Amino acid sequence: MKKLAAVFVIAVLGPALVLAWLATRSLRDQEIVVQSQQALLQQAATDALASDLNTYLDDVRVFFNRLVDQLVEEQGADALTREFDSLLPATWEQAAFACVVTDDGRMLSPAANPADPRAQRFLMENADFLTGKDTAQVYQATKPLSGWIQVEEVPADAPGKKENALPRLSSVRLQTAEASVAETESDKAPAPKAETAAAPAAPEPTLYKQNVVVAEEKLRSLPASRRNANEPAAVASGGFRQDIPAPVAAAPESPARAGATLADLQDADRDEPRTREPAEPKNRVVRPFSQTGQIDAQFSEITRMPGNDLALNPNTSGWSALRAAVGDIRAIIGDAPEGAISRFLADGLHVLVWRRHAAAPGRVFWVELDLSQLKKNLSRIVDLAAAPGAEACLALLDADGEPVARTVAEFATDWRRPFVASEVGPVLPHWEVAAYLIDPAAAGRNARAARLTLWLLVPFLLVAIGFGSLLIFHDIGREMLLARQKTDFVGNVSHELKTPLTSIRMFSELLSGGEPVEPEKRAQYSGIISREAARLTRLINNLLDFSRLERGDKPHRRDPLDAVALTRETVENYRHQIEADGFSIDLRDLAGNGGLPVTGDRDALAQVLLNLISNAEKYGGDTRAIEVEIGRADGGEAGSPPRAEIRVLDRGGGVGRKEAARIFEKFYRADDSLSSGIQGSGLGLTLARQIARAHGGDVIHRPREGGGSCFALVLPVTDVSLT
Repeated sequence: MKKLAAVFVIAVLGPALVLAWLATRSLRDQEIVVQSQQALLQQAATDALASDLNTYLDDVRVFFNRLVDQLVEEQGADALTREFDSLLPATWEQAAFACVVTDDGRMLSPAANPADPRAQRFLMENADFLTGKDTAQVYQATKPLSGWIQVEEVPADAPGKKENALPRLSSVRLQTAEASVAETESDKAPAPKAETAAAPAAPEPTLYKQNVVVAEEKLRSLPASRRNANEPAAVASGGFRQDIPAPVAAAPESPARAGATLADLQDADRDEPRTREPAEPKNRVVRPFSQTGQIDAQFSEITRMPGNDLALNPNTSGWSALRAAVGDIRAIIGDAPEGAISRFLADGLHVLVWRRHAAAPGRVFWVELDLSQLKKNLSRIVDLAAAPGAEACLALLDADGEPVARTVAEFATDWRRPFVASEVGPVLPHWEVAAYLIDPAAAGRNARAARLTLWLLVPFLLVAIGFGSLLIFHDIGREMLLARQKTDFVGNVSHELKTPLTSIRMFSELLSGGEPVEPEKRAQYSGIISREAARLTRLINNLLDFSRLERGDKPHRRDPLDAVALTRETVENYRHQIEADGFSIDLRDLAGNGGLPVTGDRDALAQVLLNLISNAEKYGGDTRAIEVEIGRADGGEAGSPPRAEIRVLDRGGGVGRKEAARIFEKFYRADDSLSSGIQGSGLGLTLARQIARAHGGDVIHRPREGGGSCFALVLPVTDVSLT
């Protein structure tokens, strides 16, 4: 038993405790893994949206190169140089101001001291830097990706898109200029005569501007539910799609932006020759991964996990990946054919784009982009990235950490503490695409719920294992006890069978021997042989009956019987054998003259009485007197039918309190027959109770007053007439 307990502890209970400890320990790791996967998912979303914003900014730069080429072709380099500051903003809606500067530092357009306040302010802020008289700290963009762009034309004096094809914008402006020249010359000519009818005035042509719109086909962050609807035909109303050649044929091929991160774009531009000094790195305007309420140490633990892509993510550092350059304009732009730089002034960010043209050597065409117009278009990209039911809100933040656009309009939070974020790039330095969990506490709640469930489940399972272990040990102990009892039963039955067989053999040999036997001894020997044979028969019948009852193969007949007559008949049949063994048996009828009608199997009930009398004979002690009483007893409970009770009483040593609860168990004996000398198989009382209960009754034990035991066969009384 001890070995079995040790094996159970080692094989079941020990591993269960270890698994419970490992499951509890892994809860925190699982929470970190979930947050890590969530961070990677949202990081991919912010990277995709930042890539889309950079793609659109590339389209703006490519469009500016195309527009400069078109205007040079239409107007000529010299004429365009003189009117570039007024012509470009009138032609392009996203241009705030334009100028032309020579490589040697002369401002060709606009003229000195322009009347436009915006031009005065632009020159005051940028003239010294663009002409090379001063240095500045700027962010220089990488080379754009050449390709098709999407453009629309809008009236200069009213919002809306033009539905039909228009003449070239420069020709429209030229027509307007020619009309004004004609009007001036008409002022110099003599007035017509009054009688001459005035010629109808020519309709003034409408001036339109071009605008670079968002090409949805290029967007990586567009939800899958919207991608099928983004066909090229969708831009037919007002916009048109154009394939734009590279700005300069000799320019090296640009790296593809699709899927490129900010670090990739920085690496692609790192090999260009630099003649400027890098500025000190700056802190980012946001602190990613703080909105979840987790400490920085936990985020560090996430990034240290094997195979985790977050370990290489720029969000692990609070420093910006962008490095500004400090120098003059010649050192910054060099001989590049085009480019874009961004700089911060007192009033905020300024984005400048330049272009050189082969027809205008030594001249650089500059334009400052209208940041308010850019924000509208960039907001459109952010709106398209919105997905219903998303667990995070994506937001575009400016350099001050204020939201420019967001995918969930009603969402508000501490914008400087996103879940993850991606820097947009050098065109919009220190602008961030940030992701904010709409319900940042959801992961914590789920982890706490899992932890609570596990803490409740583990003790329950341990208790269940412990309780099951007790049941198993109890059952094993019972089975082992039963096995020992079966072993004892085999020994007892062997002894029980051997004793009568020995007696029968011995007295049979005496009777059949050659010597004459006196008639008295012959009668004595014959009686002994008869009694031992009867005892042997009873023992074998008990074994057979028990076996059949265990299998459920022995049905009992249901015949009307008189319990009094059955008891008297059984006692009288067994009286001779009992008295021959030195016992006296006394039968007392307490039922009266009416009898006690019961229903049952006569032979089986007689077997029960014989077993009870035989038990009283074995344990009757020195007082060799057995009493049998039969009478009527109450049902015991209100409304219960009366019962017939046949009591067998002896004056033996009685049954102890411990044994009283087990004497009806199969194979159980209070005294071992091999050591006590009392013969028995341990089946008599068990078989008696099984037969009684099969008849709707029972066999019960009571201590007898004055010493001894009382075993009673209780049977329900029926209303069947015995006549």
